[in-house]
Amino acid sequence: MKNSVWAVLAAVLWMALPAGGDPGDERILLAKDAARSGDRNRLVQLAPPTGHVLDPYPEYWALSNQVARPADVDAARIQDFLQRYSGSWLAEKLRGEWLRNLGRRGDWVQLAGEFPNMEQPEQDLKCYQLQARLQNGDRTALEDARPLW
Repeated sequence: MKNSVWAVLAAVLWMALPAGGDPGDERILLAKDAARSGDRNRLVQLAPPTGHVLDPYPEYWALSNQVARPADVDAARIQDFLQRYSGSWLAEKLRGEWLRNLGRRGDWVQLAGEFPNMEQPEQDLKCYQLQARLQNGDRTALEDARPLW
């Protein structure tokens, strides 16, 4: 599944490149390679926006990589990205990853606050949201969970 996502993303990036090549294109492609190979330092170096139309992608890759390592999460940077790219597919994808991270860590207060911003939550996120409600004292979450069983 991951490989197919990368293949689609690579195809989208390739199709988005102008024939003459924008100077920023190389940075985007290098960031994609750094994300794919797990080179966090290089990815962070390439992630800052430069005005390129595909700037959200390197930044998303860097933040997604960060969310995968709970100890390294910078919630302020994640929130900033989610606000700047609100309504975009990348923001929705990062929000889902962030909610999963919060659920795994048991950060029910922050999860409950962020969940309503998720436009199309998947089943596991709905379960985390119900668990957050329970942990925050909402006993009606038990009844709301019944259809998910």
